[in-house]
Amino acid sequence: MTISRDAEYTIHNIGLARQPSRVRRATRELFGFTVLFLAFHVLVGVIIHNVPEMATVHAAVTIAVGLVIALSRAPLHRMAYVAAYIVGSEVLWRMGGAQVYWEVGKYATIFVLFIGLFRAKAFRLPVLPTLFFLMLLPSAAWVIRESGLTEARDALSFVLSGPAALVICAWFFSSQRVESRRLQRILLYALAPIIAIATIALSSILQAPNIEWVLESNFQASGGFGPNQVSDALGLGVLAVWIIVMVTPMKFMERIVLLGVGIWLLIQTFLTFSRGGMINAVVAGTFLTVHILIDQRRRPGVILLIIIAAVFSVTVVFPWLNVYTGGALAERYADAETTGRDVLFLADLQVFAQNPLWGVGVGRSPEARLKLMGARIATHTEYSRLLAEHGIMGVLALALLFGMGLVNYLRMSTLTAKGVVVAFLVWGYLFMSHSATRTAMPSFLIGFTFAQFNLFTAPLPSRSQLQRTVFLLSTQGGEQAPPGNLLPRGPEAP
Repeated sequence: MTISRDAEYTIHNIGLARQPSRVRRATRELFGFTVLFLAFHVLVGVIIHNVPEMATVHAAVTIAVGLVIALSRAPLHRMAYVAAYIVGSEVLWRMGGAQVYWEVGKYATIFVLFIGLFRAKAFRLPVLPTLFFLMLLPSAAWVIRESGLTEARDALSFVLSGPAALVICAWFFSSQRVESRRLQRILLYALAPIIAIATIALSSILQAPNIEWVLESNFQASGGFGPNQVSDALGLGVLAVWIIVMVTPMKFMERIVLLGVGIWLLIQTFLTFSRGGMINAVVAGTFLTVHILIDQRRRPGVILLIIIAAVFSVTVVFPWLNVYTGGALAERYADAETTGRDVLFLADLQVFAQNPLWGVGVGRSPEARLKLMGARIATHTEYSRLLAEHGIMGVLALALLFGMGLVNYLRMSTLTAKGVVVAFLVWGYLFMSHSATRTAMPSFLIGFTFAQFNLFTAPLPSRSQLQRTVFLLSTQGGEQAPPGNLLPRGPEAP
C-alpha cells in the first residue's frame, strides 16, 4: 500500500505518541549529555590555551580513538561522529600548535570513513563527486611529470586533500540514513571542539586588556591564530546550534540554553573581525529558516525563536560589542572591501585565459600570479583556483560541484530536509569562495548532503490529527492500516 507523505508524517508522530515516556527520557538524557560534553570542552580550551602541548595530546588521542572505533564492530554512524569531531578539532589543533601534519584533519577524516566503507563493503562510488575528483587529476599528473613527485607532493597535498575528503565524505554518507537524533549528535560532536576554540579566543581577549580594534582581522581576539580560520570554525558552530534548535526535537528551555551557546559563539565570531565566518553562518541559517517557515505546521514556534534570537542579537549583542570595540565593529561590517580577494580572483581569470586547456598545474597559481601581480599569494577562492590550475577540466569540475548540490537538494522529500541540505551547501560554497579548502569543514558538509535525511520534527498529534490519519489510511486503496510493529519506534539509540 502506498501512503501519502501527510499520512506518513502523522503516522510517525503516532508512533512517538505511543511511547511518550521513552521520548521524554531520551530527550532528557541527550540534553544532559550535551551540557556535560560541551562544558568539558570549555575545560579542554582552557587547558590547551595554558598548556599548548596538550593540543598534540588531544590530536593523538582523538585520532587513536577514532581508529579504534573504525576498526571495531561499532555501528557505522559512530564513524560519522568521529569524523565530525575531527572536522571541528582541526582549527583547534592548529591554534594550539599541535605537532601533527598540517592537513591531518582532512586525512584523518578520509582514513576513518574509508575504513568504515571497507568494513561495510560499500564499494559503489557516488558518480558526481567521483567525476569531480577525476577532473582534477590530469593537471596533477602533468605537474608530477614535470617536477617529480617529491617536489610536487606538498602542493598536491595542500590543494587536492580537500576535494579528496569531499569524495570520501560523499561516498560514506550516501549509504547513511540520518534521522533527527543522529543529525543532532553529529552536529554536537562537531560543535564540542568549536566550544574549545571559542574558549581560547575568549581567554586571549580577557588576558589582553589593551587590544587595538582596527578595521582588519584581529589575531589577539582569535586566540593568536589566523582569524579567517577561527571565524570560519566559530561560524560553523553558530550554524550547528541553529540547525539543532530549529530542526531536532527538544524542549523549549533546552532550545533557549543552546541559543545562549550560539549567541556566545556569535559574539566570538564578531570579535575576530574576520567577516567570512559570520557571513557563512547568517546566509546559510537564513536559507534553513526560510524553508522551515514555509512549513505551516512549524511556523509559530519558529517565528518565536527567530524573534528571540534576532531581537537579542540586534538590540543587545551588536550594540554592546560595538561600544566595546570603540565603534570599530560597525565600521568593519560597513566596509565593503574584499581585502584583495577580488584582485586575486581577477588574476586567476587572467591565468585561465592564458592557459585555457590544462591550466598552469596543481599548486602553481601563486607562481603565475607572482608574474602578474609581483606578489606570491596563496589561493583564497577555490572557484578561480580550479580555473587557473585545471583549465577546461576546472570548468567541468565547477559544474559537477554545483550540480551535485542541486541534485541532493532536489531529491529531498521534505521541506525540513531540503532546508538542512541547502544550509550545508550554502555554508560550504561560501567557505570555498573566501577560504578555498583550507580545512575539512566544507568537504564534510557538502559530503554530508549525500545522506538520506528523515527529519520528522512536528509536535505530537492532536485528536483531530489522529482521526485524519485513520481517514487517510482507510481511503488509500481500501487496504488495512499497517500493523503497529511497522510504526517508527521513536528516537534511535545513540
